[in-house]
Amino acid sequence: MGFSGLLASIAVILAATLLPWSNLVGHSHWDQVQWLPFRGHRLDWFDIAANVALFVPFGYFAGGYLSALFCKQRTIWVLVSATVLSTAVELIQIYSHSRFPSTTDICCNVLGAALGVCLSAGRLRCVATDSPGIIKR
Repeated sequence: MGFSGLLASIAVILAATLLPWSNLVGHSHWDQVQWLPFRGHRLDWFDIAANVALFVPFGYFAGGYLSALFCKQRTIWVLVSATVLSTAVELIQIYSHSRFPSTTDICCNVLGAALGVCLSAGRLRCVATDSPGIIKR
């Protein structure tokens, strides 16, 4: 599980959440921010599922990549990284006419990353039991 998979997942996240760039404008839309998660008129189950699914590959590849660096703390690092990435995307969306920033999106994105890191941890355990004493990456 390489660094290239992690970079690809970040690229997909940025493309899916910020394109087209032409919708970004020079003024903010703070009035469009949904501050309370899972409340309000923009609650859409498809959107929730899509946000969770979008971050599963990020959690999977980040968990695999970070297992070599921070084996015991990889889950925390992945969740913090997902929170930072998701919050950055939502803050950029404040400057878009066609996007609606939401704390619901941040929560769903972090949940997706958590699912991905769990899948990654399960894969590493399976590989480790196949080859005692050796963890393949």
